[in-house]
This record gives sequence, structure tokens and C-alpha cells, in this order.
Amino acid sequence: MSVAMDRQLRHSESNLKQTASFRKTTSIRQSISRRGSTVVTLIADNHATKLAYRMARALLRPRDELLLVTVVASDDAVAYGRRLLQQYEQEPCNNAVTPVVLVKGDLRLDEAIAQHMVAASADLLVLGSHNLCAAGTRDDP
Repeated sequence: MSVAMDRQLRHSESNLKQTASFRKTTSIRQSISRRGSTVVTLIADNHATKLAYRMARALLRPRDELLLVTVVASDDAVAYGRRLLQQYEQEPCNNAVTPVVLVKGDLRLDEAIAQHMVAASADLLVLGSHNLCAAGTRDDP
């Protein structure tokens, strides 16, 4: 096989991969636009959560669903989690809002959240960072 043919073959393979990737991305976008997105917002008892909640609400489109999720350590804390979510779910919203209290048990926090994201077929996770919300407190360059 000549060098030119080899180069052309590699170029064609690359184009096929890019086309397949584009089609997959387009298919996902079309699916989301038909059904709406599922947006998960992590809820905690802090100011950063309030900002994240407002951001999530601003991102919602008419068919989107908002899942308000808080994670507690054990079954004993579920009532606390429900009370925490109530203040957010009572706010008027044109979208479907579903409160969820996750009991993480032996899982790490990130594992519990990731499992729920997969189970809910969620498209976006919105959370607040207490450090990023504190104005002028970071020393990073």
C-alpha cells in the first residue's frame, strides 16, 4: 500500500469516527429536546445552595424536570432531609419538581449522587460551592 493511500485511509477512518460521534451527539440532543431535560439540584443548608437553586431554575425550559436532591447519612436523618427540601419545593415553579432524599449509607457522597444521576437518567447536575460563593476569600492566582 502506498503512503498516499495509507494516509487517505486513515483520514477516511477519522472522518467516519467524527461522523458517528456527531450522529450520536445529535441523537442525544434530539432525545432531550423531545422529552425535556432532567436537572438535578443538590440541596444543602447553606447560602451556596440558594444560589445554585436559582441558577437551576433559570436554566429550565418548559418540558424540563427539576429534581431537588439532598443526601443524608442514615434513615434517622430522612425527616431532616424532607424539611430541608420543603422550603424549595414550596416555591412556585412551572416545571415538574420532585423532592428526593437519598440515604448514602456506606457509600461516599459522590457515589450516592452518581448512582442517583444514572437511575434518574439526569442530564445536568447543579450544585453550589460554599467556597466559590464566598466573595474575595480565595487566595488562588
